[in-house]
Amino acid sequence: MFQPAPPLPTPPLLTAEAADCWHAARTAHRWDSRWLVLLPLALFVLVAVRDDGLDVADAPRWYESADVLLAALVAQALALLARPRALSLAALALLPVSWYLPGVPDELTRWTLVLSQAALAALLIAVALGRQQARQQLTDLMGPEVPYPWTAAGQPSPFAEHPVRPVGRRVAGLLLLGPAVAAPLFDPSLLVTATGVGGAGVILLASAAKAVRVRHSLAQRPGAPALRVLFQCDGGPKAGPLLGGAQWELTVREQHTWTDGRWAGEGEADDGNESTNGDAHGPGIDTPQPALLYQGPDGPYAQLLVLSPTDGPGSTGVWTAVVCAHEVRPASSAAPNTHADPEPAPEPPTMPTAAGQWEMPRPLRLLSGPAAGGLLAVLEVLRAESGWWGGLLQPLAMGGIALVAAASRLGWQATIDRDGVTVTAGLTRRRASWEEITDATAKGALLSVIVGNTATLQFGGRVASWCGVQGFDAAALAAGVGHAARHPELRPRESRPSPLGHPDLLVNRISLTAYLVFTVLHFLAVRGGI
Repeated sequence: MFQPAPPLPTPPLLTAEAADCWHAARTAHRWDSRWLVLLPLALFVLVAVRDDGLDVADAPRWYESADVLLAALVAQALALLARPRALSLAALALLPVSWYLPGVPDELTRWTLVLSQAALAALLIAVALGRQQARQQLTDLMGPEVPYPWTAAGQPSPFAEHPVRPVGRRVAGLLLLGPAVAAPLFDPSLLVTATGVGGAGVILLASAAKAVRVRHSLAQRPGAPALRVLFQCDGGPKAGPLLGGAQWELTVREQHTWTDGRWAGEGEADDGNESTNGDAHGPGIDTPQPALLYQGPDGPYAQLLVLSPTDGPGSTGVWTAVVCAHEVRPASSAAPNTHADPEPAPEPPTMPTAAGQWEMPRPLRLLSGPAAGGLLAVLEVLRAESGWWGGLLQPLAMGGIALVAAASRLGWQATIDRDGVTVTAGLTRRRASWEEITDATAKGALLSVIVGNTATLQFGGRVASWCGVQGFDAAALAAGVGHAARHPELRPRESRPSPLGHPDLLVNRISLTAYLVFTVLHFLAVRGGI
């Protein structure tokens, strides 16, 4: 028997004034990015180049080697990628290390390290204080807890039936952490490598613990503080006040629906599978819709966005509950003092999407691979290591990955036509037909085309916006591809006759091959083999 969804509680409303206060508190949000990892990486290269070659094994005392400083910079880079809550400590801890450590190569390097770490610490502290102030404002607005939807319905939590057991992450973390702790005790020259491997293990273990803690909050707690917001999926899931623009971008983790008096994962409700992942890119709602947002952004737990059923004839009376990451970024459309009524949602396109081609500038496409390979080769010559790991295996693995990543980000081409979406980047050309494409999202200038359940074609990004790729609008393209994937009559009618990637792919493949061959020959030369 059909059971309608129960009424939801009525928590406080996120007003435009409160949203403006939140946005004003996040003044340094543009610097709150993983791109900061480039600073410790650049300092790592500086220290490695200016070092006189004395490693931990040869130093009179272990802390007099530059390897200790290099290991500290590797740990800082991993911390900036993992983004723990006490992130500013990653820079503050390196200030005394940079100043007092005897292993710093020279005074120029020492002052560069100290000034860079001081600037990084000041920036991270400003970001953390802004986030804390913004969160406190929302906490005061939300007030006491209100019940979760399943609590109001008298049902158990849908997450209790599907507990998180991150066994793989725990095992992988322990396998990485154990040898990383033991290796420097037997061979001190492995300190830098052990720091990177052990740091990756710590990140995996912390990620597993966080996943369990977040799921426990949804499975065991009867409710949480909440706000009434306006949800919209224009260029990606966003939330904001009912009157005003979107304030923050949401990262969707999983989705549940209320069907026939119970909560279930989207996959289970559709075809009987035991999947609870749902749609990782949003519930697929094209028009803005009021919703409840439990926990709110930047809190200790994951956010829960609950969308009410639509009114009017044909309504199924189905609630949708979407789990989102606790961290958010201010939406690009957010602006202070925007109190006017929101503009009506744009009408879905009625004409077929136009075929088109977008690409990075040709000189950049042709030079990114060779330039990356040449830079990596210079670093190898400066290091001149003779060990199997540092002199051969590490440059082959890490250098090859870095070269392909640089060529992919700096030398991509993309085409959208009647046959689907084609992306050429790095070493490969990938094509997805319209039958395989399920949706498309845009995060900033990065466009992601969702293929099937897991695969993704990505192109664009910050570098594309800096280079001013002609006619490239990630948000508009994402909306057009998404509509075309769902409505065959809106797909492009033209075809692109010429293949992409020539001679770009050939240049990148030759660059990678030349770099790998050079690495092997240089290693043999250093060891005296040739």
